[in-house]
Amino acid sequence: MQFACPANLRASGATPTSGTALLAPDRGVFFDYPVGKDNGLTAQADFIRYDGGATFPTAALFKQDDLYLESGFFMGGLKIMPFLRYEIQKYQDDVNQKLNHDNFQVGLG
Repeated sequence: MQFACPANLRASGATPTSGTALLAPDRGVFFDYPVGKDNGLTAQADFIRYDGGATFPTAALFKQDDLYLESGFFMGGLKIMPFLRYEIQKYQDDVNQKLNHDNFQVGLG
C-alpha cells in the first residue's frame, strides 16, 4: 500500500503479513534531503510487530515490537557518511521481558 508523500518524504509504506502461522505488520518511512551541492541528509524509521503464535514459538518470534531508527549525513566532498542508529526490541509478555534490549551505534560509511 502506498501513501501520498510530502515533497521531501521519498517513500512510505506498509506491509501487513497475516495468516495462521505468523503475524508481522510493519510500517516504515524513508527521508532523503539534499544539502548544498553534494551533501545530503538521510533518515529512516521502521516498526515491526511480531507474533509467531503457536506455529513459531521461538524467542525470535515471540510477541514483540521492534523499532529501528537510522540517520546519516553524506559529505559529498569527502565521500563519507557519519551515521547514528538506534534499535529497540520490546517483548509484550511479562515472562519474556528479560529478552528486551536496545542498541545504539555510531558509525562512518
